[in-house]
Amino acid sequence: MWLEKVWYVNNNRHIYIRDRLDKTNAQYQRNTWFYDMETKTIRNAHKDWKDKYAFDIRGAAYMHPIDSRWYQMFDLKDGYIEVEQQQNQVLTVQHHQDINDRHIVREARVKTVELWQTWDIVYTDNVPEGYNDGEFNAKWGFYVGKPFHIVSMFGEHRMADVYDNTNVAIKTRNGRPSQLWYFDGVTKTIKSKHRAGVSLDMRSNWAQVHGTGQQWHQLFRYNTSTQVFYNQNKRVMDIHQQKDIEGQRVWFENPVANRIQQTWQIVYEDTMVKENETGMTRFGFRAGKPFFVQSRMWLEKVWYCHSNAHLYIRDRLDKSNKMYQRNTWYYDHRSKTIRNTDYNNQTQAVDARSAHIRMNTLDSRWY
Repeated sequence: MWLEKVWYVNNNRHIYIRDRLDKTNAQYQRNTWFYDMETKTIRNAHKDWKDKYAFDIRGAAYMHPIDSRWYQMFDLKDGYIEVEQQQNQVLTVQHHQDINDRHIVREARVKTVELWQTWDIVYTDNVPEGYNDGEFNAKWGFYVGKPFHIVSMFGEHRMADVYDNTNVAIKTRNGRPSQLWYFDGVTKTIKSKHRAGVSLDMRSNWAQVHGTGQQWHQLFRYNTSTQVFYNQNKRVMDIHQQKDIEGQRVWFENPVANRIQQTWQIVYEDTMVKENETGMTRFGFRAGKPFFVQSRMWLEKVWYCHSNAHLYIRDRLDKSNKMYQRNTWYYDHRSKTIRNTDYNNQTQAVDARSAHIRMNTLDSRWY
């Protein structure tokens, strides 16, 4: 199944599926197995069980004393683990759920190939890459633990942004952690760098972030060839209403051939082209350089930031005036906002969500 969980033996010798442990974990042997040629049984590598017990499926999977009868003997064929002498019986996951601590059980093989009835034998000296930080997981399409941006291939190449702590929309690159993601090699989810403990989620078809739980609606793979994010139900990440506008919501839709709104580029943070920090930007401002915003009316008054955070026009102050910074501004190339140079306003930006322009907490939205 998608999460590639492995067999694990608990203290009571019951056998479940769980996330794979690596060799640094003290319980590593509980999820490693070997086939014993003499008894024709599957044995666990744990020091207390490997010489006395075998995998047994007379009920739910359990480690029983070795007796090499049909319920301890299995054939591996085309990904199915068949129970010896039991016609059409194969090993499967209880309730067909890709969740930790689901029992291994047996059931009749179904006619169609189903993931919950098929298994891969991964020998411990040949574990594929893609589980440790920095490694590329080819099956999922990501480098593990490496921060990246999700960049739309449509229009202005806006980025997937957690704009209100929950919902995801496309926004112009702004340098904020709300536009940074990473693939977690353990949970197999795409986590947000903006909020700890949350992952990309499509439970309501809308792209959102919710507490990490490994449910199907938090599991996405990225096809590096087609540049599409998709889940188990073959839904793909899309821009709502196919509109390339600031703050447009992201959702999951059925795939449509050649729809560019469903294609995305993964751009890892360490490969991002550095933005122009001092020169002219495509928004018409010179980044980082202080300026006045001067009216073209006769008196040429300038923007002034009042102590109540509202913006007015006033006569321009010169550098000898202690309030000089309140009438000087700069364009922040990272957040794509206009900021005041006064030290009291370093976490705020010019905000036009209402008719009266004022300084408000920086969040890089359309206003």
